[in-house]
Amino acid sequence: MTEREFLERALTDAAVQVRDLYRRRHELSIQHKQGPTDFVTAGDLQIQQYIEKLIAESFPGDRLVAEEQGLDRMPDDRDQRCWVLDPIDGTHNFAVGLMPTFGVSLALVEAGRPILGGVALPMIDQLLIAEQGQGAWRDGQRVHVSDHDLLEQAKIEIDFSRLANRRLVLTRGHDIINTAGQIRSQGSAVVGLCAVATGDGDGYVHPSLKPWDYAASLLIVTEAGGKVSRLDGTEVHIFDGLNGILAANPTLHARMLELLN
Repeated sequence: MTEREFLERALTDAAVQVRDLYRRRHELSIQHKQGPTDFVTAGDLQIQQYIEKLIAESFPGDRLVAEEQGLDRMPDDRDQRCWVLDPIDGTHNFAVGLMPTFGVSLALVEAGRPILGGVALPMIDQLLIAEQGQGAWRDGQRVHVSDHDLLEQAKIEIDFSRLANRRLVLTRGHDIINTAGQIRSQGSAVVGLCAVATGDGDGYVHPSLKPWDYAASLLIVTEAGGKVSRLDGTEVHIFDGLNGILAANPTLHARMLELLN
């Protein structure tokens, strides 16, 4: 089985489980982490354990970096080959019933850059896959970022995230907020970034993401013709310790970068 075949199988199977978990979400236990809206459900843990088991069976030499259960420690060797997983990105949406704004994200990373990535959006039954140099695909159909070049007509998602980040977003993103045609916030990085990749959205800004939040989506956006950088315009290394993400088509990326800085 190739890595791509494995990725598609793992995400497809995980999506089936997530749909079942969503129907039973009121029965799932919840553990709070850093705040009242930051928590992990039994569903997150089930999906992570399932994919961890698949990786151990199919690629026993590969490490998994994931959000839950102590797997969030970054590799000592930043260039180590590893899989990066967010079992349910948008856990809050999943738990409170904000359908369909959550997804499962899995990427294969080498030298700090994703070379293969996929996102399953279980509640709309979509699977997005990208492989380095091979383009980005949604359910077997090639996808591309939008060709919109006017920020004043663009749909931009700015995720305000946790309370500590909101002042930063409102201050640094002020000019984008006051210029863009539409501003959205859905509470899921994979949903927002995949919307950029498919052209359903035009740009995405987040001040503080962890590697599992965007590893797969970064590649999907890039292979769809988009540009992804840190908020200061520097290239993204998954394990560089930085958190901010700016994604858009190349024209809007340049305009948004100027307004952010």
